[in-house]
Amino acid sequence: MSFTQPKVSILIPVHNSEPFLEAALCSAAAQTLQDIEIVCLDDGSTDGSLEILKKFAARDRRILVISQKNSGTFHARVAAAEAANGTHVLCLDADDWLAPDIAEKAYAVACDRGVDIVHFSSSIRHDCGESFRYDIWASPSIVGQVLRQPAMMQAILGHEISHQVTDKLVPRELFVAAARRLLPVVGKEKIIFRDDLLQCVACFYLAKSYVGIADTGLFYVRRKCSATVLEVEDRMERKIALGNFLTVAEGLLCFLEKDPQLVSQARELMIQLMANYVRRALSIFPKNADPEATG
Repeated sequence: MSFTQPKVSILIPVHNSEPFLEAALCSAAAQTLQDIEIVCLDDGSTDGSLEILKKFAARDRRILVISQKNSGTFHARVAAAEAANGTHVLCLDADDWLAPDIAEKAYAVACDRGVDIVHFSSSIRHDCGESFRYDIWASPSIVGQVLRQPAMMQAILGHEISHQVTDKLVPRELFVAAARRLLPVVGKEKIIFRDDLLQCVACFYLAKSYVGIADTGLFYVRRKCSATVLEVEDRMERKIALGNFLTVAEGLLCFLEKDPQLVSQARELMIQLMANYVRRALSIFPKNADPEATG
């Protein structure tokens, strides 16, 4: 049987995501765009995640399951992209889910408007029961506009566009090229916090065009066990987050080193983000401080 290249590869890095994984997989499998593949990278899970992946793969030939020792989200996404066959990639975290038509809509926009990166809206809620809050995650003034360089880099480094990779459709070759240029700097360090920022800015740097659309494509719950919360509220995770911050900052500055103006902007962005993070972390001190360290 002849091989038909998928239009979109949905990349799902998985690490101990058993309670949420089926919802993510179902949302990926239910996409209205038929020409897709779903590449799941089990990143050394110790719960039942791998068994769930194998169960889904057994009944859906579009699902490819790969396993590796725990290396962190950054490296898991890179490995999944390397194994993918689609012309474009769409990243999905294992505890989030997609709108059923977002792959079709984003791919159509990419083709019709001739752009590299298509950015769609996200919907967020907290697991305490707050209702959904809808965000375009881009400055309203640029939604719907096609941006080209250097305006793209000005927007991403100026925080007019979100630093997530999970709310964007990107050409696979571009995503992989960006990752390969980052790997010598990142090395084998396990990056689980702020990995999106590094990958997103690298993709923007290599891309030629971008457009943001108002369609909501990504749904996620900000849970007490999510990386976004743990990096602030858990003492040990805070230490990892700070280390990841420095690695991401170093990687970003090295990636952009040939453009002094972009290096300066990236440095200011990282200072701002790190200051905001430290402010948030210190705002809960000493509520969850180490008793031995404080007493």
